[in-house]
Amino acid sequence: MESPLSPSRLHTLPTRIRASTLDASTSTSSLISPTSTFSTLGGFHHVKSQLTRHLLWPQPSNPYAAAYTRLHLTPTAGILLYGPPGTGKTLLASALAGECGLPFLSISVSQLVRGYVGESEKQVAKVFAQARAVGGGCVVFVDEVDAVFSGGVGGSELASKMVAQLVMELDTCASSSAASNGDGSTGAGRVVVVAATNHPWMLSEALVRPGRLDAHVYVGLPDERDRGEILRNLVANEGETVTGAEWIAEVARQTEGYSGADLKALVVRARAILAVATQDQEIQGPREQQKLGIEWAVKQALSKVKPSVKPAEVERFERWMLLSRGACRT
Repeated sequence: MESPLSPSRLHTLPTRIRASTLDASTSTSSLISPTSTFSTLGGFHHVKSQLTRHLLWPQPSNPYAAAYTRLHLTPTAGILLYGPPGTGKTLLASALAGECGLPFLSISVSQLVRGYVGESEKQVAKVFAQARAVGGGCVVFVDEVDAVFSGGVGGSELASKMVAQLVMELDTCASSSAASNGDGSTGAGRVVVVAATNHPWMLSEALVRPGRLDAHVYVGLPDERDRGEILRNLVANEGETVTGAEWIAEVARQTEGYSGADLKALVVRARAILAVATQDQEIQGPREQQKLGIEWAVKQALSKVKPSVKPAEVERFERWMLLSRGACRT
């Protein structure tokens, strides 16, 4: 029997459900069929390994599924991605859905909390009802989940109602996951929740306790190997040849502390520098010609694009990671 996570199952989804927008009144969410997978997403080696263990290993087609069945383990229904801004949490969530062959439903909490009391929780319920209506399963991405606790909303009636609704939906997803096949495998209609935050310490314990968002995955700054892969992908996406480009490894070594977003900004800035330099050279004619290219431009841009994440921010995330380990799946 074909797994409900098989990519081929995406083509059986009703056209009504597969539309890019759920409906005109739900501007906070959209359902897509992801085009990226872990293999197309550069870097994130440690994070990919954790997500694979949490969500892919329990699949019936995976060799580790037998262990889940034998030990009566149920796959997690809730994953929390946390880390500094610009580290690629949204990209990871989408690639995870693509890796599983599941449609991807994104919802922004920061947009929901702008509504009236009673309206926000109705929208949350509506999104999860739409997700459950996708017969082959779905990944629901809850972006900026901390927004309900910030901007003066925390402690208000709106915040408490929003949290209560999210908790209820998470409990429903967890129950469905446990009862899907009775053996720990992933069943049809299973909804997996992936939430993202830049401020995990602001979240209510009700959301991150075991059985809800209990798989906490730190998405930190890329290491040298990851930076090299990210740079190669960014340069290759611009049509440049990266085979044998040893200069990329050199830049990867020089960009310690850069986030994925910083590396993208570096390449964008390099493109702008290259465009101006090329135009200037054409105007000047044969005088003072120099060899221009993306390598030259990236190295010029290094002095202009600096890391956006401060070391103190990284230390705060790492402290929270250590404190949260006792109350989550790792």
